[in-house]
Amino acid sequence: MKAKGHTARFKGFCKSETMDTFLHACIDYFTVFFEVKKIEDDEGAAAEKRRDALASGERPSEGSIRTDSASGAPSHAGSPPSKELQGKEIEQRARLRDLALVYAAILLKHSNYANTQQERQFFESLYDFSKRVLFTINNRKHWHAIENELDRVFRSPHFNLSERKNKANAQGGGTAMTSFKDLYE
Repeated sequence: MKAKGHTARFKGFCKSETMDTFLHACIDYFTVFFEVKKIEDDEGAAAEKRRDALASGERPSEGSIRTDSASGAPSHAGSPPSKELQGKEIEQRARLRDLALVYAAILLKHSNYANTQQERQFFESLYDFSKRVLFTINNRKHWHAIENELDRVFRSPHFNLSERKNKANAQGGGTAMTSFKDLYE
């Protein structure tokens, strides 16, 4: 924390019970978030296998064929989410609500409308610190997912610079960032 230049106010906040509660809520949310991603990836891979089998003329397994409710004819469209995925998504929303409650309490207590620069520095430190804690706890390959999701949760899409930056890097890295004027338009 010394190298990042965090304020004494933020360092004091880090020692509080509210910070512990906030970090635990973040950890709980991201645990379920990565479980949902894994289930989606697994189900996506299974669906892709079925599509590949159909494309190559093979008969898909019986479990992958659904019937159209109107005509009764076989339908190979994407299957609905599994019960396991639906349950995890409900749990993810519950964890997000828990996180939102703690974050709202932090906003109410630590917002400083009289000095917006200090307020901005405090919350940027909170975001950065949270990302680094989550990065340390989770697998290193999840850095971009953690960064994108935290910014999605705490910022609007227009202020989610991480997602745009990571998307640009994934598309070859050579694309220039969108200018303010383009964003405004």
